[in-house]
Amino acid sequence: MVKMSMLWMKAKSISMMNRVMVMVMSMNMKMHMNMNVKMYLTLMTLVVMMKMSWNTAAMMMTMVVMTKFEHYDDVDDDDGGDDDGNDDDEGHVVDDVDDDDDDDNDDDDADDWLTVSSMASREAAPGSVPEVDGDRADDEAAAPWRLFLSASGWWPKKQALVSEAYKLINTTQLTCSGAMALLAWPLLLSLWSSTLAKRPHIIFHVIDDFGWDDSGFRNGNQIQTPTLNMFHERGVTLDQYYVLPSCSPSRATFMTGRMPLHTGINNWIPNEAYGLPLNETTLPSLLGGLGYRRHAVGKWHLGFFKTEYTPTYRGFESFYGYYEGSEDYFLHVTSGGYDLHREPTERCGAGCTQVAWGDVGQYSTKLFAEEAVRIIEGHNASEPLFLYQAWQGVHSPREAPPAYVKPYEHTIEDPDRRTFAGMVTAVDEGIGNVTRALEAKGMLSDAIIVVTTDNGGPVHECAGIGASNFPLRGGKCSIWEGGTRGTAMVYAPAVMTEGFTYSGLVHAADWLPSLVEGVAMQDAAKIPAGATLPLDGLNLWHALVANKTSPRRDLYYGITDQSVGHHGPALRSAEGWKLICGTGGGTGDWPPRPGRFLNESSRELSTLDDRAHNETYLLFDLRGDPAERSDISASHPELVQSLLADLRKYEATAAPQATGDPSCPPFRPRHSKLRPYLGPWCDKQEIVV
Repeated sequence: MVKMSMLWMKAKSISMMNRVMVMVMSMNMKMHMNMNVKMYLTLMTLVVMMKMSWNTAAMMMTMVVMTKFEHYDDVDDDDGGDDDGNDDDEGHVVDDVDDDDDDDNDDDDADDWLTVSSMASREAAPGSVPEVDGDRADDEAAAPWRLFLSASGWWPKKQALVSEAYKLINTTQLTCSGAMALLAWPLLLSLWSSTLAKRPHIIFHVIDDFGWDDSGFRNGNQIQTPTLNMFHERGVTLDQYYVLPSCSPSRATFMTGRMPLHTGINNWIPNEAYGLPLNETTLPSLLGGLGYRRHAVGKWHLGFFKTEYTPTYRGFESFYGYYEGSEDYFLHVTSGGYDLHREPTERCGAGCTQVAWGDVGQYSTKLFAEEAVRIIEGHNASEPLFLYQAWQGVHSPREAPPAYVKPYEHTIEDPDRRTFAGMVTAVDEGIGNVTRALEAKGMLSDAIIVVTTDNGGPVHECAGIGASNFPLRGGKCSIWEGGTRGTAMVYAPAVMTEGFTYSGLVHAADWLPSLVEGVAMQDAAKIPAGATLPLDGLNLWHALVANKTSPRRDLYYGITDQSVGHHGPALRSAEGWKLICGTGGGTGDWPPRPGRFLNESSRELSTLDDRAHNETYLLFDLRGDPAERSDISASHPELVQSLLADLRKYEATAAPQATGDPSCPPFRPRHSKLRPYLGPWCDKQEIVV
């Protein structure tokens, strides 16, 4: 029968249900169904827990049968009784699936389908295989699929999860024939699956160029951000959270859990022939392996010179947005071409990717919010969702519909800040629309919502458009606190009952392990060794939601970057000591107080020289001096040397800065009958226009 079963398993013309039927009936021909149904259900539930393919689960079933036939004859039965200890003269078994004898779960409705008549005698017939001791049977049942998982690299990481699955199924004490087992297992599987903690939906919002002082809860509601204010009041606001000085390095870090020092993306990516290296494993790829549906909306800016670098080749199942970094909000044009694309399927590419010509003239924040709402409305809520919502707002150019700017005409004097405030409010409204869509779909209670900036607000350098980082020093394209200490928060209704501010040290690299291990894997296992390149991020999820001490002890600020900002590098310790080699970058000025004009006369200019070389060090105590006003390096030479030694350890592992592919021609927009558009210019094929 085993041989016949394996032959049937190989027959591709036979449905998986028929293969399962053969396997279950084969087991029943040789032994009682009690233990085998439980083994079978355990394996099937692994499909749910680990998102294995049905073929993999079926192969594991085959291994169970083979192992049972090898060893069963050598197993003695101590008492000849049921391994579940639940005899019934009529062959009926009624058991509470929740293993709670005191509740009402053993009511008539439960009895109707849990009580199954047996077609076989409970007495061991001559020549039949006796039932065995439960503990020993458990070990034998586990052995074959433990071997399989170990060989595949899963078992060392999933042992606790698998054991829990088998233990739970083992509490369902079911005795039945092979035919009746086929009726029972879908119902039991459904019931068991409902007892599992669902993998939460993950919504990851990135607000571009969002400054420290640009949210209403920090600026006294100078700018109206009711959604972010609500997240602040009911979620966790990260107070000591750090990103990178510009957009592409931060986005590469979000995607990989690795610092720019190791990805080679140390600068914003211009229109040159490089991008996030293809050997990097991305956050959506990892979540996809855990059963998540993955969609990206908004800004990419991690390379598009070849199709392999575009979003649906990097782990996403769909993408709607722009490849570059600074488009017109209404015309969607940059670098001489139209840049708004739709990739409807995974690994979309030529012949699939569409240029979204029809969306010209519509404000991108509105378009991206509507796309996110469509994704949520069309999503099967029983499957976990990962939505990467990378807003264009509030990056330059400074553009907002008049309806968003008008409410500020009597409250914000500076016209740049006023328009900027309208841009911020539009993004906040978009985040609110996405949140309401989750609630309407019944997904909000199972959602983890992250909001983060990608760098500090640009104040003077790097296209300043009205952002404020008050009271922090400097801005985007610098490693002063105003360029790297970012706004971030987490809203998780099922996890957090009230809001608080988290004071532990957090880095942008920590999102990947925190979301994969802490949220998706629920701290039951770690990312398997070799699944990614060595991570710089740490799983901070438990510390974050429980308001415990962060395990992160320091963080490294970029590299000595003379192409953008002319800054650093730097290192900050968890105790608040910050060492800068050379300069922090840019003018290093302090911002004006909120409500004043954002112009040259209102700036508090830096009194420090622009020291562009690593021959001089600056040391700040951020706990007492968050605005970096007092350099104390001269009075703490030993501390400078200690921090410098730690910084050099990071630099010893540095990867080369990513550079252009010499085989590709220089960047140029691609041509169509309508107008030029941006696309993979190293590819020979045109995308669908």
